[in-house]
Amino acid sequence: MTLRAGVAAAVCLALSGAAGPASAQTAWWEMFRGRIALHADVAARTGAGELARSISPRIYGETAALEAVHDRAGGVGLDVGGRGRVWRRLAAGVAYTQSSKAGAVRLTGAIPHPLRFDDARAVEARVSDASSRERALHLFAAWRIPIPQVEGLDAAVFGGPSFFNLTRETAAAVGLEETGPPFASVVADLSVAEHVRNGWGGHVGVDVAYLLTPAVGVGGIVRFSRAAIEVPSLGGAASATVGGLQFGGGLRLRF
Repeated sequence: MTLRAGVAAAVCLALSGAAGPASAQTAWWEMFRGRIALHADVAARTGAGELARSISPRIYGETAALEAVHDRAGGVGLDVGGRGRVWRRLAAGVAYTQSSKAGAVRLTGAIPHPLRFDDARAVEARVSDASSRERALHLFAAWRIPIPQVEGLDAAVFGGPSFFNLTRETAAAVGLEETGPPFASVVADLSVAEHVRNGWGGHVGVDVAYLLTPAVGVGGIVRFSRAAIEVPSLGGAASATVGGLQFGGGLRLRF
């Protein structure tokens, strides 16, 4: 074999070796083409929920009544995720949501009088900026519903379990200061502390997408999720409802 013939043979072998991995990569990609859908939304959570904790301490030989109510307002956050088709129109996916909002913690109650029996005095206190942040991981199965009347438009209904992570400031302690004599009123000082708790729940929802090109589009999502998580409050625990009705819109990608 001449030198020229040997070089030509080596080049042919190199080109055939490079073509093998490239064709394998192409085959791998073709296997998943049209199966993957991604979304990235700005989402708002509507409605409000309350976490309440009541205590009845003994003060001046009588029973006092105190209740701390934690407001939870709606907030704006992030919703990202994706799904992959596993059979016909059935897909499996995962989404991550996060939202945060400050809410008030209100304390109300009645404190016994230090000198007179059965003469309780009303007491109030408030912390206006107690923070609340919810993160959730949603695992779901989805069924795609084409809408043939509008080209590029389809919807998907989905549902499954949700894992929530809640970071929340709740009532930690109450300080009482008498004003008097004649002790006609009492001043309460309410303090809060931050707690982190986890819990499982569930969700259902609908996602609508309109593709501007075969790969890029816009869409909207509506999801309702719910879970109950025990959170410390005033020396005990109270049940906090997390999740709620969430809706948003943003980018849709198809591969």
